[in-house]
Amino acid sequence: KQWYQRRVRGWNRACFWAGAFLCANYGVMMVADPHPVQFGPAPLAILGGLLRGMGEWLFIMGISGLAREYFTESASWHQKGQEMAMPFYLIHMWLVIPITSGGLWVPYIQTLPVMLLLTSISSLTVAYLVTMSAVVGYFFGLPTPEGHWLPGERLGGFLPLAVLGGATAVVTLVAFAA
Repeated sequence: KQWYQRRVRGWNRACFWAGAFLCANYGVMMVADPHPVQFGPAPLAILGGLLRGMGEWLFIMGISGLAREYFTESASWHQKGQEMAMPFYLIHMWLVIPITSGGLWVPYIQTLPVMLLLTSISSLTVAYLVTMSAVVGYFFGLPTPEGHWLPGERLGGFLPLAVLGGATAVVTLVAFAA
């Protein structure tokens, strides 16, 4: 078992460094070359794309393996972060677009760091609020507390689906009627 663990650790580091080298090499080539590789001859462009893709995947595998090796204890905030992941994923684009569109009219707010901060804080806040509400959280795939009325016994637990489907049908009919 120790032999296997040493070998896995070696692969984690090898993937990380090979991926970092290939990604950095591609980045340096893109900065140094005034005519990027993808507009060059087809074989060179294909090779550059393959090396870049391989480097990115090796880097991701290396980071994942090293994180699994070094971060072995769970912190108290990990559970809440895992709960917030799906609501954050589903909500963030609905918040990023209006905040970015509105912020483009204000000179200091339109900078990338400010936009990144505003959209991240707003998305995290809404995702946190979704996890705090059992009713809203249910529609984001979060489990309900024990004995909660959602999903319920009516319609075999599909009452929320029927309500959402009916609301979608009504909105669609109103939109087409107008």
